[in-house]
Amino acid sequence: VSTQSTGVPERRFNLHSSLVLKYTNGHIQTVPVHCRIILPTFYLSVESMLFGSCLVGQTTQLPVRIVNPSASPMQWSARFEGETSDGNFALEPCRGSFHAADSALLSLSFTANTSRISTGKFIFTGSPGGRTVELRVEGIGTHDEVLQRIL
Repeated sequence: VSTQSTGVPERRFNLHSSLVLKYTNGHIQTVPVHCRIILPTFYLSVESMLFGSCLVGQTTQLPVRIVNPSASPMQWSARFEGETSDGNFALEPCRGSFHAADSALLSLSFTANTSRISTGKFIFTGSPGGRTVELRVEGIGTHDEVLQRIL
């Protein structure tokens, strides 16, 4: 087994071996076997998303891009970790699949429940390969009427 590194952060494994065939008449045949396995990878367009001040009860949306730069297809899913009493973060879609060298635009939203800071993270997991990537999120609610007029 040998590994190969490319400019894309994917893992490639090259397997070289021989298949030995033994026939009942005593003849032995050796067949070379070569196999390449590519484990896909992905990344996000940002590592963290700061929503800033958002009016309590109003939803704010921001875009995030997820990218599969590798030469093989993959699936991904995301889950949220964090406290939701001061604000709710949501991601649409929260799972998907890629073709090779593909990307998708996701919608990240925040709805403030109080005027306190809300933080958390979305953990993205890719399959096959099991790679995980975190997206940290933060937003704060406000009751400021000036902000309400702007919105």
